[in-house]
Amino acid sequence: MTTTTRRQPTHAKVSGTTKGTISSWLSEFPEEVPAQIAIGINRLGRDGGFDDVHTFYRFYRLPEGANQDNRIDPKEWIQTAGTAARLTVEIKRREADGSYRQYVVGCPSAAGEPAESDVVQFGDHQVSVRPSEVLTAQDAIGIFQHYYDHHAIPEGWHLRELPEYADTSEQNAAASASATDGAQPAPGAVAGRAESAAPGKSAQADVGDQRRQAGGA
Repeated sequence: MTTTTRRQPTHAKVSGTTKGTISSWLSEFPEEVPAQIAIGINRLGRDGGFDDVHTFYRFYRLPEGANQDNRIDPKEWIQTAGTAARLTVEIKRREADGSYRQYVVGCPSAAGEPAESDVVQFGDHQVSVRPSEVLTAQDAIGIFQHYYDHHAIPEGWHLRELPEYADTSEQNAAASASATDGAQPAPGAVAGRAESAAPGKSAQADVGDQRRQAGGA
């Protein structure tokens, strides 16, 4: 008798509209995930069917042993907001020093652009970005797929940090422990913490509240 082991999904997704959010898990079958990503991103800016508009899409890695009844507040994620033709991508990730940093993803030319002189509209809200940070659905789908496969952004993209949304709580805890042991605190360990990005009620809640909450692209 052959026993089949059921696969466990590795990522969850959050889809936002002008009226709210829907959270669910991505498929446990990796071959089905590319289509799910494409659907979630390509429908940004479109009618949601309930007098609403799709505004943002995010996913994150599930912790081991998670089940669908768990409330998960991820510290690392990737997200996008806008329309299929004009959108912004953000990520939040853990750095080597233990901090969690939030970044806007852009083309390499974004490095030479001094100001956020463009905007991305999502629903009734907008976010300021550099011109080379205005991406398309095709760009975002490739970035999201790579993130799903490797838990990282593909090489060649520029990352602009949003320092006001950094979460240094773990870094500070490690520094305090080192100081208690008589060691020197880690460089740059400072007090303070930005709230982590939580799925918002609209795209503004994830690229706005998100930037006022956090946790991500």
